[in-house]
Amino acid sequence: MPLDSDVAELVRALAETGAPAMSEGTVAEARRNYDAAPRPAPDPLPHVVDRVIESDGLSVPVRCYAPVADPRDLSVIVFFHGGGWVLSSVDGHDPTARRLALMTGALVVSVEYRLAPEHPFPAAHDDCWAVTEWLSREAASIGGDPNRIAVAGDSAGGNLAAGVAVRARDEGLALRHQCLIYPCVDTEQDPYPSMTENSEGYFLTAADMVWFWDRYVPDQHRGDPRAVPARTPPPPRSSRPGTRSRAAPTCTRERRSDRSGVMSPGGGSSLGRRPRARRWR
Repeated sequence: MPLDSDVAELVRALAETGAPAMSEGTVAEARRNYDAAPRPAPDPLPHVVDRVIESDGLSVPVRCYAPVADPRDLSVIVFFHGGGWVLSSVDGHDPTARRLALMTGALVVSVEYRLAPEHPFPAAHDDCWAVTEWLSREAASIGGDPNRIAVAGDSAGGNLAAGVAVRARDEGLALRHQCLIYPCVDTEQDPYPSMTENSEGYFLTAADMVWFWDRYVPDQHRGDPRAVPARTPPPPRSSRPGTRSRAAPTCTRERRSDRSGVMSPGGGSSLGRRPRARRWR
């Protein structure tokens, strides 16, 4: 299948940088190369505010985005950035969070979770959960509606969103949606044809994914669905009328869903264009 023209241009530009494969270098090198990569110009927004959320004994920095100057009673999207749990930050994904707020009309809360390998699982999950749980109680204090909360993330952020959704289901915290953008939900590659068909030649390789997983999740936690959402068992039948966490539609080549309601890994997204999106109310 041919690449989307925007993605093909991105792959070409990344190849021309001459940066080594992430799995062949150090964490410091990977971070330097990631931070040096070009990013799109950020969309202007009237409301961009940095805060620190204090919850569950943690202090977690966040950045809040809204398409209105004085947000009140907006739907809330808790956004977890990608980067293999090792790279990026709220700053690194600032253009993405701005675009998400602009297109959905929601209050987007981007989470500055702790990175691996300095902070392996469950640190990032705990940070993301602490913010989500706090918003379920206190969203009104920053202009959001605590009864309309979704979690979202790209790549490793999609993993974190799925893990938070699993925990929300188990602990009775009602989420409206989970939006998983090419999520990393499984440490195993063999069950997914796209992982072998596209294992090299598209900048992020199958070997890179093993490198990222090894830095984030110690072996003893690889059966934990908060770390590896593909390990999520289906909910007991008696609990299914309660909290409902489901995967939002994603743009993937491989659209498999397992019994837990978590979207399996796929490939491909359109970058650089301004796709249409409906306002979330």
